[in-house]
Amino acid sequence: MWAAAAWISGFLCACSGIEDQPVGGQAELLAQNDLGAELAGVSGLTPTESGGWLAVEERGERLVLLEGGPTPQVVGLLPIANLPEDVDLESIAARGRTLTVGTESQSPRRETDLLLTLELGTDSAAVVDRRELHYGHFGLTAGTNQGIEAVCTSGSELFVGAEPTGSVDGRRRAAAWRIQGDTVVPIWLGLTTREGKLAGLTCAPSPDGGTTLWGIERHYETRRILRWSAPPMARWLQELPPDASWDLDPALPGAPNPEGIALVAVDGDRATFAIIVDNDHGGEKGATTLYRVGLAPISAPR
Repeated sequence: MWAAAAWISGFLCACSGIEDQPVGGQAELLAQNDLGAELAGVSGLTPTESGGWLAVEERGERLVLLEGGPTPQVVGLLPIANLPEDVDLESIAARGRTLTVGTESQSPRRETDLLLTLELGTDSAAVVDRRELHYGHFGLTAGTNQGIEAVCTSGSELFVGAEPTGSVDGRRRAAAWRIQGDTVVPIWLGLTTREGKLAGLTCAPSPDGGTTLWGIERHYETRRILRWSAPPMARWLQELPPDASWDLDPALPGAPNPEGIALVAVDGDRATFAIIVDNDHGGEKGATTLYRVGLAPISAPR
């Protein structure tokens, strides 16, 4: 009953009167470097223990290893064994040599998507576990080219975000989950625009024992970084509204398509991120680019 009511409420609200919220600040471009175009679409971004980065090829069944300091380059393309059939890889988070990868498929009106666990070897990786995440908790289904676009790890927790959205009382929000061991808690992550969807997460522990999350909200001309503050884990559905937002457009010239975000550093009320941009979008292929982006002092969205 709750799921049906949530779906109906979300459908009605999505068609009426939701307005874009103003941003609280602007992102600044600090550096960028092209990684090359010999990749089958790139998505997700996570730091490695050695100071490099890992991303995934959406359709190439490989991990993309980046190294080289502030302007990294591709130093390895690592094949992934035991992948399920007919899935695209959309997001990645690393905890040591254990990787979590989010997926999507082309099947319409899906009730679940797969979250994969990989073990990273010297020159390859392999899927060792899989978990189904259910959109029915939110009264939603996933459409074609919608899936698990965002994964990050903080301490012993995973935060997982998806593209399907719902709306209530004029607020749009993305389906997401908090995972700790065998415990899976559905949550909502609030959004700030009429059409934007979640396209990446990065997170870090906060002093109160919770987690600070940053993510990309995007839809064609919409590109924003949002921040959420998650309290210590609870065992019921929570809605986390964004407590700050930044316009990403000034930092991404040429209207690229951001596909992954990773925290580089936090210094007081400033933060620096690496953002990777898809090179295979809308049938057009180009250079895969890594941007380093800084956020101006924060202010909460009104």
